[in-house]
Amino acid sequence: MRALRLCIIILFLIYLSPSAYPQNLGFEMGNMSYWATTYGGGGQTYTTIASSNWSSEGNYSAFLGGSYGYILDFDNHFAAINHTTQMVRQNDLVCIDIRKETIGIGNWKLYSSLIGTFKSATTGFADGTHNNTCIASPSEGKLDLIVRGLDNGGCGSTCQVRIFVDNIRIYPCNDTIRNGDETDVDCGGHC
Repeated sequence: MRALRLCIIILFLIYLSPSAYPQNLGFEMGNMSYWATTYGGGGQTYTTIASSNWSSEGNYSAFLGGSYGYILDFDNHFAAINHTTQMVRQNDLVCIDIRKETIGIGNWKLYSSLIGTFKSATTGFADGTHNNTCIASPSEGKLDLIVRGLDNGGCGSTCQVRIFVDNIRIYPCNDTIRNGDETDVDCGGHC
């Protein structure tokens, strides 16, 4: 009986561990207080806000483009956010839900300077739908997300994109602990 109680306590602690399970990293509370949104581009104020216009789960998503709206397709236009505390280890699997809304075709990408490209126009998906993408981080650092136009003058201001990001999950695949949905230490499940 004592061993059963100990197992239950250990499982409960693993369940509460913030690195063992998916996270929303702040914006599900309706604000961006855990994110730095000091970037912009192209002379526009491309902030990021917590939006109730779309979410894949819960009530809010992070809307990159914020108060200015659609990001223009020029290659110097971008919106970016970085989490003020959330570290990603090398080999951690980072998963996000992405929804895009475009005007025109456009050439854009959503990426992380730490992790790589989550989605771009060339690997696109339909407006009004959402795509779940997971990438193993090649390095360690604080989580950031950037949406950027990539056009050098072909489409310009007639092509625009709005990006919503939700349900950010970080699966620790390099912490030498069997946690999350792993079937063994740092392998199986999402790892």
